[in-house]
Amino acid sequence: MNDPKRGERVKESKILIVDDIELNRKLLETTLRRAGYHHLYFATNGQEALELTHLHRPDLVILDIMMPTMDGFAYCSAVQQDESLSNMPIIVQTVLDEIEKKLLAFRLGAADYICKPIEPMELLARTQVHLNHKLLLESERRHAARIHREMDAARETQIRLMPSKKQLHLCERMYNLEIAAHFQTSTELGGDGWGVQPLSETHMALWCYDFSGHGILAAMNVFRMQVIMQECWQYAGDPSRYVSHLNKRLCGLLEKHEFATLFFAVLDMESNCMVYASAAAPPAILSIDANNHVILPTAGLPLAVIPEATYKTHYMPFPSGSVLLLFSDGLIETPDESGEMITEEYLGNAIQKNREHFPAIGASLKKDLVGMLEKRAEFIKDDITLAVIQRR
Repeated sequence: MNDPKRGERVKESKILIVDDIELNRKLLETTLRRAGYHHLYFATNGQEALELTHLHRPDLVILDIMMPTMDGFAYCSAVQQDESLSNMPIIVQTVLDEIEKKLLAFRLGAADYICKPIEPMELLARTQVHLNHKLLLESERRHAARIHREMDAARETQIRLMPSKKQLHLCERMYNLEIAAHFQTSTELGGDGWGVQPLSETHMALWCYDFSGHGILAAMNVFRMQVIMQECWQYAGDPSRYVSHLNKRLCGLLEKHEFATLFFAVLDMESNCMVYASAAAPPAILSIDANNHVILPTAGLPLAVIPEATYKTHYMPFPSGSVLLLFSDGLIETPDESGEMITEEYLGNAIQKNREHFPAIGASLKKDLVGMLEKRAEFIKDDITLAVIQRR
């Protein structure tokens, strides 16, 4: 992109001239000042140059090689060891036949060379090229840093959309539950989300969803989902009706290639049951007692595919001691080093095994699963959410 003010900023650049011969310094100074460069600094050897470099942080150094006290090679070597100076170009002055010296200077970090005697037009051309390049790199780095900060802020916002510790403790106290969860994105931002929310003194809603794709677009859809869920909250007591309303709203917002899966349930503590509806979510796993577990059916059309889609209501018992595991498909689509996936049956057996840690089944199960994911970290390609809801 053209920047009409870059030329002005180039002329404001700081240039350090390093040469032990006064006449050479004067010739370089005169050439640069006539071209509009006025922020000039001078050194007679590498040691002086190094001190001025740390003091003034020049944008460009024009460096002689053969000097007393510290030569140009030693100066380049010292600069190369300082990462904060990695973006500072150095133009080395050499005579035409000093091939080995040129190569050594390049190995030590020099960006370019000019041959003595100095040709003014060549000096100015090379000076402008390197200063323009430096300004462009700095602009790109500032832009990248700003994007990184904004991505961090967006990720923090996305994390805050998940239930807070305060919200979880409230639900745990109200309904005598233990809730443990894990959320991680495959990139800075992701398309997963989950939550819990009281409906009444005896009813609590819980959900887990997963948008197609990753990154900014998926995260934007997560933000949309949070708003839409609250807009349709009047229907939350009836999961199938609620999911149908969410589907209609999303059909009008998402692009054709975008969709989401969703598991939405209501726990009825008074009737000891769970009512749920699913839009193509991964199978949830329910363990009612120490003897068995059930892989719940979760078939159904994804959200935002067909506006008229309907969703089936499912009823399951949920007495004291029940454990429900919800997860996004990133959990069961992450292989180990041999390519083996985590199966629903494996997860069911993991719930049964962790029952020995009652009443902290959820925390123990989460620890096991997160530990397994850490061993597969290099193979994780998708966002991963898991939530364990245990009724004490």
